[in-house]
Amino acid sequence: MAKTICTIFAFALLVVSYVVNVNSQQPPKFNFDPPKQPNNDFKVFGGGGGSSKQGLDLNLGAQTKLWESQNGRNTLHGTGTYSQHLGGPYGNSKPNFGGGVTFTHHFG
Repeated sequence: MAKTICTIFAFALLVVSYVVNVNSQQPPKFNFDPPKQPNNDFKVFGGGGGSSKQGLDLNLGAQTKLWESQNGRNTLHGTGTYSQHLGGPYGNSKPNFGGGVTFTHHFG
């Protein structure tokens, strides 16, 4: 008799723990949003032109975000440039290098 009561008690405990466990589990959450891309605000740009008789003008530059405020209204960008004239009747010019910082504030 005691063995039967213990078996029933153990079975009841098993059922209760299963019901509590099933009810406490949250359904799986599916995220259908595309993953956020890192904000690597790095840009490279360039250009050039000329002819075989006059030579070639070459321009290269880059810009990247150095800092952004928490609300996104203020940004600080750093820039770097390179330009040079290559070839032509007067030969190559000395390379020109430049750099700068740009601060932007969005009103509104």
